[in-house]
Amino acid sequence: MANSSHYGVPDTALQSRHPAAVESLSHRLLVRLLEQMLPLLALVLLWHAAVRLFGIPPFLLPSPLAVLKKMWALRYEFLPHLLTTLAEITGGFLLGVVVAALLALLILASSRIEKLISPVLVASQVVPKIAIAPLLIVWFGYGIAPKVVTAALIAFFPLLVGTVQGLRSVDPLLLDYMASISATPRQTLLLLRLPSAIPFLFEP
Repeated sequence: MANSSHYGVPDTALQSRHPAAVESLSHRLLVRLLEQMLPLLALVLLWHAAVRLFGIPPFLLPSPLAVLKKMWALRYEFLPHLLTTLAEITGGFLLGVVVAALLALLILASSRIEKLISPVLVASQVVPKIAIAPLLIVWFGYGIAPKVVTAALIAFFPLLVGTVQGLRSVDPLLLDYMASISATPRQTLLLLRLPSAIPFLFEP
């Protein structure tokens, strides 16, 4: 019995390529995450060394270890506030991702839409977020909503730029290959463009 195939490509070939693609994507994400974490680690080490070498009093600049010990001692007081902050950050990031992805798809689909919304997007970045904070409180109240919206506004523009860049960074040869096997625009988007755009979301 012959092996089944998709678009003329044997299943065995597809199965052999998918793990390699997933491994490559995971490796790139891990490398970029480490690249962004290393400066933070270096800053903490420099902070600790400066406190030790120069004998800075704790009331001026406590060491990282002292801060961690105090946070651990007050962990039950910090935990509810930490969870609330994480919920606000996560909600804002997810909202920013959704809106940025939708706009990026519109920009990718039509250059006219890009020309129409680009001035608005650039102008939105000129206005300081603190200036519209009172309006967000009036519109959304004093709960978690205005903070989530503020986090989304901060994350939105970099996410949009990274997503558009990622969607457009696909190798033309791969696009030609998808066209040669009669892949639909939806399949090209889901199987090629979106996986290529994911690493750009973590660009600094």
